Amino acid sequence: DNRYDGRTQFAEFFGNIRLNKFASLLAGTDYRWGNMSQYYFSVSGFGPYLSQFNDTSMNQVSGYASLFLHFLDLNIELGGRLNSHSKYGGNSTFTINPSYRINAHFRAFGSVASGFKAPTIYQLFDVFSGTPSLNPERSINYELGIQHTGKKWSNRIVCFYRDIDNGLDFDYNSFVYFNFVKQKVHGVEYEFTAQP
Repeated sequence: DNRYDGRTQFAEFFGNIRLNKFASLLAGTDYRWGNMSQYYFSVSGFGPYLSQFNDTSMNQVSGYASLFLHFLDLNIELGGRLNSHSKYGGNSTFTINPSYRINAHFRAFGSVASGFKAPTIYQLFDVFSGTPSLNPERSINYELGIQHTGKKWSNRIVCFYRDIDNGLDFDYNSFVYFNFVKQKVHGVEYEFTAQP
């Protein structure tokens, strides 16, 4: 008998202000809350086994802002986010996204952004695979690409590089979640979109 119950709630408040003809500001705050409980009972040749935990919850409060700058064919987004997590404390992330319109059909773009990903309640506390000692995943991501847009189709090619610390993963031998220490990912992505 394996029963678990979970709930997630999310609230967000944000606003967008035009500062002048070259700049606008988006700012907001959000609140995320989740809880989970689990009950597991098994009877087998190894004997009875019982494991359970009552409501366990986590929450995160965040404030964020992005400044959008527009100069002729150049667009730049500068953004930041502050998070306060009930288990992992305070952290911050940033993003820088410039793009340049070459002509009516071509656009060059890039980005540098950091990331923070907290383990889920399930990854931490599931009676079989949970690992309460998991650390949050942190990353920094770089992208550089070019996009072509036509009337009925568009395509883009992007070169990317990610540097990940304490990545979250699942071990299919021991059947538990774990942190890998370091991972570097790089490659090229091509995307084609057609509108019938």
